[in-house]
Amino acid sequence: MSLENIPDPAGPAPKPPVSQITFHQIKSNFFRVVHSDGAWCSMSPRGLVHLTFFSERQPLPKELVHDLVDATTLGAEDVSKRVTKEGFVREMEVDVVLSRADADGLHKWLGNYLKSTETSTSTETNPQ
Repeated sequence: MSLENIPDPAGPAPKPPVSQITFHQIKSNFFRVVHSDGAWCSMSPRGLVHLTFFSERQPLPKELVHDLVDATTLGAEDVSKRVTKEGFVREMEVDVVLSRADADGLHKWLGNYLKSTETSTSTETNPQ
């Protein structure tokens, strides 16, 4: 038996306390970039915060009518015959569900982040 394999009678040396942790940031299969013009917020019956991001636009027409120049050439649209909804559309893009504590953390982080970027153009983020 070599001296390296003899156990220390005092036991193993204590491990130093952990001072860092590594997070590997990867994109899920459903990751996407979404444009948002605003957000709608609501609470679930269990107290979870639903933060729904939406984009706004004019409604798409349901029907269009175009004149024909000849049997094979499409002409101008007859706008008086367009069928569409009145007003604007808010298209809900994604709903993010957070605990109240996480929503509070996001609120504080976003406020601090916006303050810190008033004088800089940093693009690095860290919500924790």
